[in-house]
Amino acid sequence: MKEIVDQLSSREKKLLYFLVCFLIVVGGWFFVIVPALDKNTVLNKEYQDILMENASIQTDLSQYLSAQDQLKVEQDNLKQVIENYNPILSTEKIDKLITTTFLSQGLTPTSLTLSDVTAVKIKKAKDDKKETTTNETDEKIKELTKTDKKNNDDKTSKDKTDEKDKDDETSKDKTDKKKEEKDYVFQAKVNVSVMGTLNQITKTIDEFNKMKGVEISKFNFSESTDPTKPATASLEIVVYMAEQ
Repeated sequence: MKEIVDQLSSREKKLLYFLVCFLIVVGGWFFVIVPALDKNTVLNKEYQDILMENASIQTDLSQYLSAQDQLKVEQDNLKQVIENYNPILSTEKIDKLITTTFLSQGLTPTSLTLSDVTAVKIKKAKDDKKETTTNETDEKIKELTKTDKKNNDDKTSKDKTDEKDKDDETSKDKTDKKKEEKDYVFQAKVNVSVMGTLNQITKTIDEFNKMKGVEISKFNFSESTDPTKPATASLEIVVYMAEQ
């Protein structure tokens, strides 16, 4: 080997040295540096994943530590919601509640149909609908009162106006109580027809509006053509319930 090298000229020796150095650099790049860079990339990715996992664990830990306080807040909110509704009532108790209210005002129920109890979601849109429905009922009563006023004295007219004002105030209070409620509750719809005077029906509606978790969603009134017979009214009453 030494003899071969000695036979090379000075220029060839220099080229040979450059070639050896080049091979060392290239070999070092591909066999040392590149694998080290690849390993560094993998380790860096693992490090970032560990940081993200640690951040997630810290978040879960903070939520866990505050879970008891959050649970108490949710329980208080649930309690406030439940207080605005009736307890879960059987169909017999709902029937008795509605019928007793009508009879206490001297009205005679002629028919009563009770729907199945279903779960519903109370939203703000529903509260808006309730307020609108209550206003529509008040408007119908107002129109009927104007018509009936021709056959009644000033005292009866004043009593009905006072009752309407009281009905408006009570309806507003009930709407404010349910304004922010968004939890699941249960409802049962009661369709009932009754016979009686407009004054009796007005007082009955006022009584229903005083009850928690009760809403009159539909109301129709028709006077009898026979003066000896009482007027008739049909109502759809929604009873809202929540587990106590």
